[in-house]
Amino acid sequence: MKKLIVFIGFLLLLIGFTATARAEEATAPGKTKPLNRQTRIEEMQQKREESKIKLQQIQDERKQKIAERINIQLAHINERATIHMTKVLNRLSALLDKLSTRLAAMEAEGKVTGAAEAAVIKAREAIAVAKTAVSDQAGKEYFIVFTDESGLKVGASAAKTSLKSDLKAVKILVKTAKDATKAAIDAAKLIK
Repeated sequence: MKKLIVFIGFLLLLIGFTATARAEEATAPGKTKPLNRQTRIEEMQQKREESKIKLQQIQDERKQKIAERINIQLAHINERATIHMTKVLNRLSALLDKLSTRLAAMEAEGKVTGAAEAAVIKAREAIAVAKTAVSDQAGKEYFIVFTDESGLKVGASAAKTSLKSDLKAVKILVKTAKDATKAAIDAAKLIK
């Protein structure tokens, strides 16, 4: 029980330091995010190479294979999740296109469609925000970060937790887009 409490305390401490370091990086003067995609791709490739080199330095072959497998699994989970969220957002966009066509037909008939059209605009904005977040998430890569073999477990846990929290944040934005689309459809149903 004491080991569990110490382990949880250590994880919380590690997460606190990581969050503080990230906040300092984000607000540090002179440090800017890479503006173009090519720079981000080069940075990710460099991180991937550094991770491979570190993994090759692990003495225990079994641990090395496990760490490689975890890195592959993290990348696969991120890829599957972002592909799924992209498909959902594309379906929502298609629904809004159909709804806009129907609203135009209703307006031609002389019906008042202002509230429904405003809801469609809000839904399109929510979808655009979610698509941006999904594309940013698709560009992220997750690796086990460790200093020595004894830190592999903590590094794997931190990478998994980071992936989970990032995906959860993006899923919330996709859910917001779904809710906005549903609100637009409901507003269209109220038109008489």
